Amino acid sequence: MAGARCMNRVPFHSGLRFKAASSLLLFGLLLSLVLVFIVRGAVLRQFERSEQGQAETDFTRAEAFMEFRLGMLKALARDYGFWSETYRHAEGRNPGFAEENLGPEQLDSLRLDLLALVDGEGRLAAWSLRPGARKVSAAELEASLQAALRHGPGPEAEEGPAGIWNLSDGPVLLAAARILRSDRTGPPRGYFVVARRLHGAFEASLNEVTQSTLRLAGPGEGNAAVVHRVDLESLTMHSARGLADLAGRPVAVLELTRQMEQYAMGRRIVDSLGVATVVLTLSGAAFLLLLLDVLVLSRVAQLHQAAERVSSGAERYLPLDRAPHDEIEALGRMMRQAFARLGAEERKARASEAKYRAVVEQCPEGIFLAEEKDWLLLEANAALARMLGVETDKLQGVLFDHIPGAMTPPLAEVKQAFASGGHVVFRVARPEQSALKFELVRIHTAGRALVCGLAEDLGGQERLQEQISRAEVAETVGQLAGGVAHDFNNLLTVIMGAAELVEQDPGLGGQSREGLRAILQAARSASDLTRKLLLYGRRGPLQMKQVDLGAVLLDLQPMLVRVIPENITLEVRAERGRLPVQADARALEQAVINVVLNARDAMPRGGRLSVAAEAEGLRAVLSVADTGEGMGEEVRRRIFEPFYTTKPPGKGSGLGLSTVQGILRQHGGEVEVESQLGRGSKFRLVLPLAETAASPPAERERKAQDTRCGGLILLVEDEAAIRQVLGLFLRKAGYEVREAASGAEALALARSLERAPFALVSDVVKPGHLSGFDVASDLSVLFPGLKVVLMSGYNPEMLESGGSWQRQSHPDRYRFLNKPFNTQQLLDELASLHGEVGRTG
Repeated sequence: MAGARCMNRVPFHSGLRFKAASSLLLFGLLLSLVLVFIVRGAVLRQFERSEQGQAETDFTRAEAFMEFRLGMLKALARDYGFWSETYRHAEGRNPGFAEENLGPEQLDSLRLDLLALVDGEGRLAAWSLRPGARKVSAAELEASLQAALRHGPGPEAEEGPAGIWNLSDGPVLLAAARILRSDRTGPPRGYFVVARRLHGAFEASLNEVTQSTLRLAGPGEGNAAVVHRVDLESLTMHSARGLADLAGRPVAVLELTRQMEQYAMGRRIVDSLGVATVVLTLSGAAFLLLLLDVLVLSRVAQLHQAAERVSSGAERYLPLDRAPHDEIEALGRMMRQAFARLGAEERKARASEAKYRAVVEQCPEGIFLAEEKDWLLLEANAALARMLGVETDKLQGVLFDHIPGAMTPPLAEVKQAFASGGHVVFRVARPEQSALKFELVRIHTAGRALVCGLAEDLGGQERLQEQISRAEVAETVGQLAGGVAHDFNNLLTVIMGAAELVEQDPGLGGQSREGLRAILQAARSASDLTRKLLLYGRRGPLQMKQVDLGAVLLDLQPMLVRVIPENITLEVRAERGRLPVQADARALEQAVINVVLNARDAMPRGGRLSVAAEAEGLRAVLSVADTGEGMGEEVRRRIFEPFYTTKPPGKGSGLGLSTVQGILRQHGGEVEVESQLGRGSKFRLVLPLAETAASPPAERERKAQDTRCGGLILLVEDEAAIRQVLGLFLRKAGYEVREAASGAEALALARSLERAPFALVSDVVKPGHLSGFDVASDLSVLFPGLKVVLMSGYNPEMLESGGSWQRQSHPDRYRFLNKPFNTQQLLDELASLHGEVGRTG
């Protein structure tokens, strides 16, 4: 009985009933509004088109009126032009013609603004002009009429041009006829021109004929089509049509303004019908809602409340609906049977769950279950909680998305892969902790698809894999850089050489010279970028010798002071002569500058930067410490990746720190990093100390000498552009040059020379089987004492196979240039070889 009483007291505002009511009413309202909007727009567009049609009709009438007036002007021009008195005046035999026929009285009687007689040479012979907006001189009028008459039908036609023309004081309707005898015989003596202004009285006549508000405005865009602009607030349509002169140029705009009376009436009717449609639609929706509530919704609400009471334990059985047999009554009966089965199955499930719990909780690996449809965690064991550093109950009932750590790959990809195959393996990277490996498998239980997951702590495996990956990236970048260095450096050599050649032109303007300097700077930057890639991949050329690390830092200090802003305090600590290392001094300087600039960028608001060089056992350590923003684990893990940067686009290439790592690896050293977010960073560049601290060898002294030394040069280069640029520079420097494109061609050319060449300038790698080393070796036999300058865009590793010639046989007669180089470097090397000639001779 309690259940029956409950079923009789169901509030109207239950969930389903309220949603159905609001949805039906909202649908009816939206449907009616959409229909009203569509119909209203279509009807109003028709009214608007009707208004536009009326406007176009007015324009047509206006144009017809203008054509009529133009015809009258043409007839008047012919009357004057084919009049014998006019012809006699044009011949100079009727001096009183102008006074009698071209005076103001004739302008008034004919309602004209201009009467003019233009002779055969285009000069204004006689004229009468009604004053307009501004005074027009005879010269202005003559020039304007000459321009108009050039657009006539041709020299054989009796009539001249007719149409709109823009005089100096505004547009006019103009017509002209040739001056002939009354029998229309010639020869022609010029043109007789009549015109009437389009403004003023003509506008009034135009409005009177068209019964509309028309006016002439200034030149428009020259569009002959009618353009309409509707102002819906004032219900006014503004239409405009461009008018062109005899030359087809825009000269005026015919504007029409009209009240949209038909549109206003149509809008009132449509709005009234729209309101009626909305009211009728809502009324129908309300009736349907009432019928639906009586037949369906109220009974569903009663069934819902009864099921809630059984679920909460207030009643053991679901009361039956006494209504006629239908789908809702059948639903209640099936729910009653389902509740009975659930009771029995629940007892079995509890026993099975106890066994399952014992296995899962004692497993050392992390285990969890989740719903596949929404990835909601149902269960998780203690081992998973320990791995994640949380309590077990914190994992219950949360989404899989919220598992601590960043998903790798993204969770969306994990779900997609799992949905297609039912099995996926991925890793979760965690800050400050080792990574976890997850393996997910789909299982089915009780008709449900679940996700069963197994988590494994990878420990030190991830760090080892990262080291291997970095080594592979470095090797890949090195191979790529080494492969493209030759061709890229050849292109840069041509660009730099050609730009330097043009820059030496004394007649070059300042702006062009600045442009050439920009080209040279860009080429040098590209060369530096290639060098950085080679250094990162441990393929860049190094000139190893014993240097003092402290001296390198102290010599670099003035440059560091210039690149550090005033809000950063720079401290440098080092001593000379205490840290001997085998290194390329220039490469070390590059590494120090890159690390210092990185530290500077980490302190945008200022701070303290300490740079020190000191010994630690058998190692020399150069440390750079800053008080900047510091780095998190994710950034610190990736800072040495090529092209990785945390700076905004355009602010960094991402090669700075990767270049540092490449340089240190080439020197047999390493880079150590310490950093915490908000506490700054410290980079340590570690190098092995040299066995002895010998003083660095003195560099070859070069006195200031003239590079224009002269002599015969044999230039061998397979790239035509490089050969052309270098040949021009060498000849300009006073050398006599013979060019060859291959080794075989060079040997043949050398045998035909009448005198021995002073030097060979050759590329190392060329098409064919003869390299630059081979050519140098063969020519040294033909010409003992031959000086050799070899050049190449390849890295040294690729040239080792032929390098014994210059290192062992002829060290005093050999120079090597890495492409790209500026041409002055080549001239300096040749000049130094001239010095060797002087000392040995």
